[in-house]
Amino acid sequence: NPGNSGGPLINLDGEVVGMNTAILSPSGASAGIGFAIPINMVKYVVDELRDHGAVTRGYLGISIQQLTPELARYFGLDQSRGILVAEVSPNSPAARAGLKRDDVIVEIDGRPVGESGAFRSHISTTPPGTEVTLTVLRNGKRIEKDVRVGTLPQPERQARRTDGGGSDIEDAGLKGKIGVGVQPLTSELAAQLGLDENESGLLVTQVVPGSPAARAGLRPGAVIKEVNRRPVEDIDSLRQALKEDSRNNTALLLVREREGIRYVAVDLA
Repeated sequence: NPGNSGGPLINLDGEVVGMNTAILSPSGASAGIGFAIPINMVKYVVDELRDHGAVTRGYLGISIQQLTPELARYFGLDQSRGILVAEVSPNSPAARAGLKRDDVIVEIDGRPVGESGAFRSHISTTPPGTEVTLTVLRNGKRIEKDVRVGTLPQPERQARRTDGGGSDIEDAGLKGKIGVGVQPLTSELAAQLGLDENESGLLVTQVVPGSPAARAGLRPGAVIKEVNRRPVEDIDSLRQALKEDSRNNTALLLVREREGIRYVAVDLA
């Protein structure tokens, strides 16, 4: 309800299980969906502020996403449980420990991983300097990597939304095949997106509703960097990669969005 933000969320046993933050309501009154921060996260933040005056978050230096059945099929895995590493930042704790892109994390300190959000929260609340053991699948083999958790660096800038224009959209049959319109990423567009001016790829300017790309969650403003593990910088390289290297009627796209970099499996059947 209005004014309830910051107040306790209490269960039927009288225990505080969260801190209320917002409500999504069609009327603005007490009807709709309420949102709350879990109490364990609240306690962690309170302790950090009281003891250190600021919140310090753990950091590995990887971009992760949930391993889906579609991604598992593309990578030739016989399971869809795990967390896929889409990017490893240079000189990060993960890079120093030897983690690589396309590794699938299946355990942390001997315990099976759940969904990617829970894994991310676990790492962020792990004190910097703590060593964790990650069990990963790499080329079908299980290996262990000991990683010393670092400190999350402060962001230097925030990406801004952009529709990427639309006057120079290139189609070349892609709207009919996967349902996107794209254009080369220029330094000006990269600046609008908050990216490095040397960033390469194709900017998604349109996504056809109901298309394979839309069903896979691709959105305008994403930058397609690779298709089927091949870098793409122009429409010809994108079309060629789709033609030659798609597996099981699935195209694997590596895309950069506001939230980071991730894989998108697009069903071409």
